[in-house]
Amino acid sequence: MELFKNLENHLTVQLLFMFIFTSIFTPIEATCPTEIDSVIQAPNKEIFLFKDDDIWRILNGKTNGPKKIHEVFPDGPNSVAAAVTENGLSVLIEEKTLYGYNQDEGTGAFT
Repeated sequence: MELFKNLENHLTVQLLFMFIFTSIFTPIEATCPTEIDSVIQAPNKEIFLFKDDDIWRILNGKTNGPKKIHEVFPDGPNSVAAAVTENGLSVLIEEKTLYGYNQDEGTGAFT
C-alpha cells in the first residue's frame, strides 16, 4: 500500500517534529513521560503520546493522562511501536499488527 511505503522514515520525521514542536510551543505538564514509544497527531489536532500501555493527550496546552491505550482506542493494542494519521485514518502499529481508527468529529472518540 502506498500509505505504508517508506513508513519508517515518515514516522521518524513525524515523531521528531511533533515532539520538538510540542516541547517548544506547548507547555508539557509534569504528568507527561520523559521517554515515549510513539506519538501521533489525530485529525482534530490532538497529540497523543504512547509509552508502554499508557497514553497521554495534549490539546491546547492541556495534558490529560495517563490512561490505558484501550480506554482511548477500543480493542487497541497493548503498546504502540509506531503510529501515523493519513487522510483522517489513525493507524497504531504493534509488532506486525495494524489497528485503524476514525475519530468522531463531535465527540473526539475513536472507532
